[in-house]
Amino acid sequence: LFKRRLISFSKIKEAMKKDPYFNECWKYKHIEPEYINNIFDIFDRESCKILGKGSFGCVFSASCKGNFFAIKEMSNYESAIKEVRTMNICSHENVVKLYKFFKSPTSVKFNFFSQDAIDSDTFYYIVMECSAYGSLFNFISMNPKGISLQYIQQFMFDINNAMKYLIFTRQIIHRDIKTQNILVFQDSSKANGLTLKLCDFGSSRLIGDNNFDTIFVGSSYTNQPEISHGTIYNEKCDLFSIGVILYEMITGTVLNIQKTSNIPIENYYSFYQLKLNEIIEHSNEFVCGNQPQFIVLIDLLRKLFVIQDSRLTWKQYLQHPFFSIIIQ
Repeated sequence: LFKRRLISFSKIKEAMKKDPYFNECWKYKHIEPEYINNIFDIFDRESCKILGKGSFGCVFSASCKGNFFAIKEMSNYESAIKEVRTMNICSHENVVKLYKFFKSPTSVKFNFFSQDAIDSDTFYYIVMECSAYGSLFNFISMNPKGISLQYIQQFMFDINNAMKYLIFTRQIIHRDIKTQNILVFQDSSKANGLTLKLCDFGSSRLIGDNNFDTIFVGSSYTNQPEISHGTIYNEKCDLFSIGVILYEMITGTVLNIQKTSNIPIENYYSFYQLKLNEIIEHSNEFVCGNQPQFIVLIDLLRKLFVIQDSRLTWKQYLQHPFFSIIIQ
């Protein structure tokens, strides 16, 4: 009987691996990095350029056979495998593509930042598609008076498409949505010639995974106040972060408020509402401030900058009038 059960389970397992849905789950669970001695055995060293550096490691671009890729180096296996497994089950036009996952005994970061201590004997490389235009943060930085409502609406369509896919198809919360984690790509099919793609899934988790419901992750200035206070949060946390992105697109400035648990949550939301009042008062200073649909966008922000329980749901957010009005 025991042997028959083993055979039965084996057949079930093979059947699951042939099914498209279960096959994706199987790959999600078992993906492992491919070993290489040096990342520059594959990529051109001369083309290497550092794009960013943080506590996780660094991100650099490099070419292979004339094509450029973004490569994220990490020294922590658990962090790297978590991000790769999430990216591996995501296939969407507004989500950055994953190409390869390597491990190596050599560090690219140390070649550029030799003063940094080497904290590992193995390094992990996540190879992704690379943007020649940089991030949405770079784009906004070149527009100190903000961008037009046409650009805002088109960019939000891209962000919303990515988030609809993550929330409703993959049941994934990103938890670190910010302009630095949204890349700009050329797209001749779009009216503005550009399209946005979401990246950096190091903080993401599955909806309903209660192990992370009170853990601080992401970036303080784009996180909802509930996270910095260690209170329970849910998928609405990404909606607050989208509100911060909208604020940046309107004003051309970062809404950089460092949050602490010493200040009541309600005080933070009162402050955000005051910032919206300032935008209305000085609307003529912003590119989109004189457009007639501007007040509709402010209404959306007011409904995002509220405590989590009172905030719009994802379905209510996606049905907001700002996304259906025609902007001339």
